[in-house]
Amino acid sequence: MTSIFYDLETSDLCPLGQILNCCFISVDQQWNEIARLEQNIRLSPLQLPSPDAVLANRTRVLDHHAQAHLLEHHAMRQIQSFITEQIERSGQAVQLIGYNSARFDLNFLRTSFIRNGLNPYFFGRVLPRDLLHGSKFLSASEPTFPRHCSARGTPLEQTRLSLSLETLTTACGLLDGAQAHHSHDDVELTIELAKYYQQKFGFDIRTTAAYPAQALHTLAESHGIVVAISPQYDLTTVEHNVRTPYALLHHDGKNGLWIDLKQYRDGRGRDSIHWFNQNSGALFVEVDSSIAQAYQRDATAARLQYGDLTVHSFFPKSVCDIERDIYRLSFPDIDYLHEAIWAGTIEPIKLMGSADAKSLYVRHRLSLTDWAATSPSFEQRLHDYALYRYGGGCNINKSCGDILDPHIEHPAAHPTLKDLLQRIDTLSSGATSNDDREILSQLRTWYEQSPIMRIAGEELLARERAKPIPNPEQLELNLNDRGAERSRFLSP
Repeated sequence: MTSIFYDLETSDLCPLGQILNCCFISVDQQWNEIARLEQNIRLSPLQLPSPDAVLANRTRVLDHHAQAHLLEHHAMRQIQSFITEQIERSGQAVQLIGYNSARFDLNFLRTSFIRNGLNPYFFGRVLPRDLLHGSKFLSASEPTFPRHCSARGTPLEQTRLSLSLETLTTACGLLDGAQAHHSHDDVELTIELAKYYQQKFGFDIRTTAAYPAQALHTLAESHGIVVAISPQYDLTTVEHNVRTPYALLHHDGKNGLWIDLKQYRDGRGRDSIHWFNQNSGALFVEVDSSIAQAYQRDATAARLQYGDLTVHSFFPKSVCDIERDIYRLSFPDIDYLHEAIWAGTIEPIKLMGSADAKSLYVRHRLSLTDWAATSPSFEQRLHDYALYRYGGGCNINKSCGDILDPHIEHPAAHPTLKDLLQRIDTLSSGATSNDDREILSQLRTWYEQSPIMRIAGEELLARERAKPIPNPEQLELNLNDRGAERSRFLSP
């Protein structure tokens, strides 16, 4: 059995950002290292990294850019080759394991593959796992599992369970001091924690699926209602888990829609329905006939009310930026994008069936352009992209169906250049160490020297965005909710 542990440090939480450094370490069944791939990836000129991200990663962007010479598309091809080699060496599917990777690293990795014309699925021979899911299971099921808050948390966080990699490896005696937040350090910590879980609790993340779909679906169909077991995050209570009744609404074998019956009883309606699969979330369940009996009416009512909802209709078609929802790109378009990028011919561009695929190709070309000597046509393309992404018109919320007006503020919009600069100022004024101040100073310099600032900066900084005007029906609802404030809004 071969498993690959990995971690990414990125320029942003949103996958429009890019990987800054990454590490992949493959191990055998006895936890011996087989091979390792470490990369520092050069910053694209399209990127204005998030101030919060570079502080979290401890990245001095100017130093990083001077030392990193690997371009993103070459880096992604090396990663693809490394994973393929481990699959071929093993002769079977391999586990791809991270910490808190199901909702972040995996999506970021696959987005980075696809936008560079590389298929991220390896013909089903990669099995994603997330050790955070294992931590949640053990926290809910093992009375001796460590229950600690974050060492650097706010007063409120001091009463909340932390399952961060730093907190748990410290509690288990695997980390002395602060977490370094460099990809190779985090991968090595993750491997050590996985080994500790196997030795201490008999839990092996390499052979444990967080969402064993077939077994869960069969169990739910047999018993009607199951009880989900999750960690109790409130450290002021003696209970170490929370027990929640769930009913299966629909599944297609791999994915499942589940009804949280407590939420349904509390009037949450459609928000009580949750989508699960092996990549996105953990679901650990047991059968409890007394709880099932208490919620049988709710399960029946919910299934009647939402009986037409399926895993295929649960998510509406998104209108957000393609890099925020890369999976709507078709397989043929990924193939055409691959030919255009790697064969160096524009012929496949004509065959692409979507504007999204063509947009990805244009962004790829812009990322490789030498902006010290370029043509007016390319400058115009960068100008248009900069106004779109950093000017308030880029939708990065898959749940938002609005086409954004760049002149009106919207919570779904990618941060503007103004937003980012203001965030640097805020963080700089509150910085308590010279190290933080240097990280933010280098980031500001990167912004100031970027081709985005040279070509579109003046226009971006001059752009004003109005506050959104609520529609009359929503305003009336808000006024009714505010009660005492109603007369102030309606008075002449």
